[in-house]
Amino acid sequence: MEIKLATEPKLAIVGMDVYFGHCESLSAWEQSIYEGKSQEHLSVEEREHLPTEQLLIKVANNALEDANLVTGVKVAVIVANDGRNPIVPKVGDFLNLTPESSVFQAIATAQKVLFSGTVDTLLLMASAGQANIGAVVLQLDTTAKQQQNRIYAEIVTNVVQDSSQDSEVIPKTGEAAFAQAGIEPAAIGYLDICSRETVSADDARITDAIAAYGTSESSCSCALGNTTNLGVISEIASIIKTALCLYYRYIPAFPEWSPAKEAKWHNNPFYVVTESKPWFLAPGATRIAAVHSTYAHLILTEASEPQEYQSSYLEQTSFYLFPLAGSDRNNLHQQLRTLQQAIEASDSLSLTAQQTFITYQKYPHYPYALAILGKTKSDLLREIERAVKGIDQAFATEKDWQTPTGSYFTLNPQGRKGKVAYVYPGAYNAHLGLGRNLFRIFPKLFDDPVIQSTRNRLAKLERLLYPRSWEQLSRRKLEASEAKLMSDPLAMLESEMGFAGLMTAVLRDYFQIQPKGIFGYSLGEISAMYAQGVWTDMGQSSDRLNTSPLFQTRLAGSKEAVRDYWQLPDSESDIWCTYVLMASASIVKERVKLESRVFLTQISTPKEVVIAGAPSACKRVIEDLNCDAFRAPFNHVIHCPIMDSEYEELVRINTLPLQNHLTTTFYSAAHYEPVNFNRQKIAEIISQTLCEQLDFSRLVNRVYQDEFRIFIEVGAGSNCSRWIREILKPQEHLTVSLHRRGIDDHVSLVKALAKLLSHRVELDLSPLYEQEQSLASNIANYGSFSPKKAFKDSGQKSPINNNYQTAKITKGTKNIAFNENIATIKTKQQKVVIKNKNTDNLTSLKSNSDISQKKLDIVNNPQKELEKFETKVKEKIPNPKLEIPLNTKKHSVLSQKTSNNRDIIFKQKLAEGNSKITQIHANFLQSRQENLSQISNILSLKLELVEQQYTKKSKKNYKEVISD
Repeated sequence: MEIKLATEPKLAIVGMDVYFGHCESLSAWEQSIYEGKSQEHLSVEEREHLPTEQLLIKVANNALEDANLVTGVKVAVIVANDGRNPIVPKVGDFLNLTPESSVFQAIATAQKVLFSGTVDTLLLMASAGQANIGAVVLQLDTTAKQQQNRIYAEIVTNVVQDSSQDSEVIPKTGEAAFAQAGIEPAAIGYLDICSRETVSADDARITDAIAAYGTSESSCSCALGNTTNLGVISEIASIIKTALCLYYRYIPAFPEWSPAKEAKWHNNPFYVVTESKPWFLAPGATRIAAVHSTYAHLILTEASEPQEYQSSYLEQTSFYLFPLAGSDRNNLHQQLRTLQQAIEASDSLSLTAQQTFITYQKYPHYPYALAILGKTKSDLLREIERAVKGIDQAFATEKDWQTPTGSYFTLNPQGRKGKVAYVYPGAYNAHLGLGRNLFRIFPKLFDDPVIQSTRNRLAKLERLLYPRSWEQLSRRKLEASEAKLMSDPLAMLESEMGFAGLMTAVLRDYFQIQPKGIFGYSLGEISAMYAQGVWTDMGQSSDRLNTSPLFQTRLAGSKEAVRDYWQLPDSESDIWCTYVLMASASIVKERVKLESRVFLTQISTPKEVVIAGAPSACKRVIEDLNCDAFRAPFNHVIHCPIMDSEYEELVRINTLPLQNHLTTTFYSAAHYEPVNFNRQKIAEIISQTLCEQLDFSRLVNRVYQDEFRIFIEVGAGSNCSRWIREILKPQEHLTVSLHRRGIDDHVSLVKALAKLLSHRVELDLSPLYEQEQSLASNIANYGSFSPKKAFKDSGQKSPINNNYQTAKITKGTKNIAFNENIATIKTKQQKVVIKNKNTDNLTSLKSNSDISQKKLDIVNNPQKELEKFETKVKEKIPNPKLEIPLNTKKHSVLSQKTSNNRDIIFKQKLAEGNSKITQIHANFLQSRQENLSQISNILSLKLELVEQQYTKKSKKNYKEVISD
């Protein structure tokens, strides 16, 4: 057996694209990976597809566009396939591999070619059948960093062996890869096995992997995954999958795992997850992953330099919010009918939701806002039917309307009557899986100061929140894991403080919801300080908590503070319990006075309280009151006179450096008043709150007195929202919770936003929709056409500037042209041409954007275009409608079988699109008729500027640029 070692330098994956079964884009494939559906989509079934050659062109174009290459880059192309599809073209003679070649061998070749300096970039493609094509764009990591390209992952080591007959190939290629990379097997956090069929626990590849990665004990340090299909497709799919997981920093699900109970599993580093989870790191560590097949072992790492993380996962997740604004009941009904028609005709709910949002933004002054939520077309149509009756019911009863799905409408928007307050819940709401999806929906949260400052604790917290096992956990084992988490008060506290900080960042930084006040329930006051950025070094606080006896032995565990206060012997074990009572606070207060070892610790509402103390005494109180009661999920000592002995230690732990001045009003239960404080004052106030009885009803009423009407619970659970509703029940207010166990984080968030939207709270919903807005959005937002703006959006230079380059491109240009042997990125026209040396035929993809065509019309005949605009502007509409094109299907120039048919249909769709866009533009201008003269003047000035600067010389240059 001969093993070939690839050597330095490292390769960087800077661009990717796929066409796998039903996943026709990289983002769709990544979403299927995260949701554990990738195996369903990766299929070689023969279905109705474009000709493979055209799909190759499309995927090549998308991968290179994804790479966002800089000026003058030279690109070589390697196409590998498994020999099942003889029509796959040879993409240039330079470095073209035979159909029997593998992706791993192609990567080894790519590394040598890139190192030689012959080309700057290499496009590696693999195909199998008509349903599956994958592509990665490779550069030397030094080139990628110099050009400041986004790096999905870096290929550190690629070990390939020539013969696949050796049964010990995986251990040997693995050992060689570890040696070359200079790492131990324990450093690898994820291993993806690329194979021809689904891997099971008794599979030979698992045995070989254990031999390569084996340890002396079961460490559960390396997650196991599997990408299956046929030949090179499973190879490139596995590499792309692993690169995406490194880039987005998560461990992917392995939903089809079937474990075995052989002894070999007792001493190995592997574990599997049935739901994807965040990939946290200890300080100084790096995310490292590996891909291997029966003859190769590839090691990848995350980018060594910080990346700008971009994701469309939030916009593409199948739970959509359709916002509608209305002037009255009839107007709302009219918009519901229009929305119903749009959804019935829609082939893209995401696009229809975006277009609905564009229209909604035009009417911020309307008194009413309605939110329609749903996952599927049938869900949404059912919600619309409910809304038709719900709106009438709301107007008749003056009560809010909402559905279990989350659709919402109110006649009484609290956002226009009062202020917003963030409420931070206390401890013991954490649970298994807390925040699991949050980091994938909002990938920048990995860089949040709260996460960065607690990396030394995340390793332990991660294993408690997301238990690791080589087998799917049974219900009994899940209960045991939950009990283990609940028995660790520090882990519960730190998990909830971190989660509250992350949810605050989501609301504040993504959706721009800025509170005017904040307050917390019990330990929630500590969470508020971190979440609001007053403290940022949570690591320092964590170190103090974990080295202090406070939550180890004084207030929890053996509860030495209780023994000292009551002078109890060490032999007495059952000395403390905590109960929640559904009883009148005033009655409980009087009954507790009769007991020397029972305390009324918390008044959550006038009819729900918490008592704690000696078990026998607590039971007597409950029996005498004859009320409903249950054991609290927590059993540490808090909010009673026993805490006085721990006051100084509480102050020490909470005396931390101030990083930011608190700009919002902070209400504390220490004095039930707004607090102005310095570093020392914060620690004293929080410590006082924890040592005294907590009256949450009093605190809420004090905040309400200062005209706060919207209360957003920012943290785990929804208890505070329930209590506030009970406390303020007869008064106008709104409570919103962002998390409830058993409900997906994304669903909870969208439901919360729907309420806030209808209550007219100031927020920005744009993160829910496509970040790159459509042409219709640009017209709606800008109101008039700008040639400079059009060329900037398309990545080209405006001819007005007279500096358009025909031989080079600027960073971000999407135009790509393949030469015979080496593809060089150029700026001629948005086109991909693959030329085979043995034929003169060219297959090209030409794409002229609607906005570029509009620009030509204005330049060639400005007076005529101005008259068209003015005619549309002067037309009046009696009542603004929801402006959504009824057919929102995305068309592609490559969607037909023949070139002639494609051109005809493409032109037809362009005409249809132009017509609809013109109507949207007209409606927008019509709604702003009071500004008609200003818009016309601005447009006239722009046209005059074009005419003045558009000299004969520049006109000649421009014609040369747009010619073929």
